[in-house]
Amino acid sequence: MKPIATLAATLMLAGCNATLQTIKVPFPVECKEEVPERPIMPTEQFKTKPTLDQFTQAAQVEILRREGYEKRLDAALRACTAPIAP
Repeated sequence: MKPIATLAATLMLAGCNATLQTIKVPFPVECKEEVPERPIMPTEQFKTKPTLDQFTQAAQVEILRREGYEKRLDAALRACTAPIAP
């Protein structure tokens, strides 16, 4: 009976000598970044059919607005997907 008790005590104490191991597991975190408001596009504002010059001017302005909007969207996306500092 004594050898079984000694074996059981030895097995129970074997776990005490184990080292702790850190396991990093990614988990989702809520993004608190605001979605930028979409600007009003000049080519969408025409009530009647514009002249070619009016449409060209509005399209050029719209390109600049869209580029700015895309940069703000990209910044928001990068802020939400950047690694979290420990």
